[in-house]
Amino acid sequence: MKSIICIAFILFSLPSFAQVNSLFGPSVREGRSEIYFGFLSSSSFKLKGASGGELNAQNGFGGIIEGGYNLTKRLYFGMLFSMHNVNYRSNVTLDNSNEDSFISDLLFSSVEFTSRFNLLPTTFTPYVEGSMGITHINSGVPSGQEVNRCWWDPYYDKQVCETQYPNETKVAFSYSVGAGIHYEITSRANIQLAARYRFIQSAFNDNFPELFSFGLSLGYIIP
Repeated sequence: MKSIICIAFILFSLPSFAQVNSLFGPSVREGRSEIYFGFLSSSSFKLKGASGGELNAQNGFGGIIEGGYNLTKRLYFGMLFSMHNVNYRSNVTLDNSNEDSFISDLLFSSVEFTSRFNLLPTTFTPYVEGSMGITHINSGVPSGQEVNRCWWDPYYDKQVCETQYPNETKVAFSYSVGAGIHYEITSRANIQLAARYRFIQSAFNDNFPELFSFGLSLGYIIP
């Protein structure tokens, strides 16, 4: 959140950003590229495993970087990178039929091609969008053999060694649909509010997560 405030301060303190657009004035985005930086908040969700286990994930938070090109005032094509982390509690059934639980983190990293249709050709417009790409999932669950790693710590000026366990990860196809509002505050700066629903395909679990998220982004229109 602090990074977004800093970006906003830099953008709006420049002389070229002094003129604020009227809400439904003519847009200048046609034929221009844009870049966005923002954050997202995802909803909680539950998953049931094939062997009877259950995962309960809490609300998550993360960041967004997006860039693209406005073919017209209504059509936009771009690429979106997002990363967010959620805490979860997993209840599992052991081989001896006893139940156990543990707490860890899920890290979602996604790269998707996105297209957006603006409903109005003005500076303020609602829009709908769709995207598809891949999502890398770090389960937070140790998997595989232990790895001994050493590195030099410049702060304490000494070598540090420890044993680490690689986490179970997966790369899956993902796609999303969404809607939001877009406002070109000035001829260079804009802001977007978006709600997205992402589907992640999994060969191991048909219920693997459907993520609902809200995002706020600040953007720059490249001259």
